[in-house]
Amino acid sequence: MSTQPTGLNCDVTNGTGTVAAQAVTNIAVACTDKPLTVGGTISGLGSATGLVLENGTDRYAAPAGATRFTLDAPQSPGSTYAVHVQSQPTGKTCSASNGPGTMPARDVTNVSIVCSEEAYGLGGTVVGLTAAGLVLSDGDNELRVPADATDFTMPEALARGSNYTVSVKLQPTGLTCTVSEGTGTMPAGPVTEVAVTCSSTRYTLGGSISGLKTSGLVLTDGTESLSVAANAGQFSMPSALAEGSPYAVTIQAQPSGASCRVTDGSGTMTGEVGSVRVSCEAPTSAP
Repeated sequence: MSTQPTGLNCDVTNGTGTVAAQAVTNIAVACTDKPLTVGGTISGLGSATGLVLENGTDRYAAPAGATRFTLDAPQSPGSTYAVHVQSQPTGKTCSASNGPGTMPARDVTNVSIVCSEEAYGLGGTVVGLTAAGLVLSDGDNELRVPADATDFTMPEALARGSNYTVSVKLQPTGLTCTVSEGTGTMPAGPVTEVAVTCSSTRYTLGGSISGLKTSGLVLTDGTESLSVAANAGQFSMPSALAEGSPYAVTIQAQPSGASCRVTDGSGTMTGEVGSVRVSCEAPTSAP
């Protein structure tokens, strides 16, 4: 069989022979669900040994020089996975990006393990946190932030060159907190510019759209994305933002056959924002 169907493994029996003077009717094709796997890439490991990756009870001991990995335990579509570093290699620190997720109907191959001799702290500032309950996360790297905290540092240091995405996993009691500058790549030093803003008041972020005739437009405010339907005249981002938090609406994906631009897309939330303008037009054909 030259090509397997998505999500299945198929086998052929009685598939070879010589055609006699009658129809061949005994060829059988049997298909079963394909066991899905989780894996990805390893960079910077070099000659170091001792790296062990983990997804639940499934473990992978990476040999020296490994550049890819696959965890053996079969996964099913819709199940959750969370790959993280169970044991660090000798003399290095490794960090996992894209580690947690939900299984699609295909193998996961985009988990990234980055190893480096240098590891640094990931943190920033906290404003307006007057109640307990705030939990920040960067994949499996989680931090419960105490009330009245003005700064934070995630528990695990990250390898230089690894990706990070700090987000709010649990909101504090009676407050809404938002994260800005929470996504990036670890430099050769600690990250201290992640900003968490908390407020008892939150406001919607949106505006107007003109000239949008086709689908495909995706807007983002840095933490969330919004797919906009064709012919839409206005938009509102999915989640309200805390008072005092910064925003910056940009184009994540252009619509089919058109080009859009954003004006008045950045500022600080001091009330309901409906002044962001998205203007779309078809490209001008060359004469």
